Amino acid sequence: MMNLLNKFKLDNKLDNKKIYLIILVFIILVFLDFTFVIGRQLQNIKNIQPKIIKLKKDLDTLNRDLAKIQELKNKQAGANQKPASKAKKIISDSETVSLLQDISEVANIDGVQIMQIRSSKETRSIQEGLSMDKFTPLIITLDLVSNYHRFGKFINDLENSQTFIAVQSFRINSQQSDYIKQRISLVLKTYVSK
Repeated sequence: MMNLLNKFKLDNKLDNKKIYLIILVFIILVFLDFTFVIGRQLQNIKNIQPKIIKLKKDLDTLNRDLAKIQELKNKQAGANQKPASKAKKIISDSETVSLLQDISEVANIDGVQIMQIRSSKETRSIQEGLSMDKFTPLIITLDLVSNYHRFGKFINDLENSQTFIAVQSFRINSQQSDYIKQRISLVLKTYVSK
C-alpha cells in the first residue's frame, strides 16, 4: 500500500507539473494570438473605420444627388407638359372686338401708346397650310409710340397670350420731337374661325 501511495504522490507531482505546463502553454498561445492575430485584426478595424465613414458620406452625397436629379427630371417633365396643355386659342368672328380691346389693355400695361388700330380680313387664296373652309386670316395694323424696351415687352406679351397672335412685320421710325420714343408701325396676324 505504501508503494501505491508513493506512486500516487509522484503521479500527483507530475500531474501538477503537467497542469502548470498546460496553463503556461495556454497563456503563451493567448499572448501570441492577441499579439499576432487579434492585434492585427483590431489594427485593421481601426484602419477601415475612416474608410467606412468616408463611404457613408459618399453614399449620403450620392443619395442627395440622386434626389436632386429625380427632382429635376420631374420639373422637366412638368415643364414639357405645360406648353402642350396651353394650346393657343383661335378666336371666332364675334370675338374680334374683344381681341382688339385685349391688345389695347396689354399696350396700356406695357406703357405703349396706341395712336391708331385697324383690323382687316385677308383674302388670299393660299393661306399658309390652313384650310380656307375653317379659318380666315385677320390682319391687325397698329400705329404706336414707344421706346424699344417697352415695345419688346409688348410684343412678348402678345405672343405669349392665350390667343394666337403672330407679328407679321414692323417698322420703326425715329421722332424729331422726342428721341427716346419712336414711331412704330406694327402688323399682327391672327386667324378667325368661321
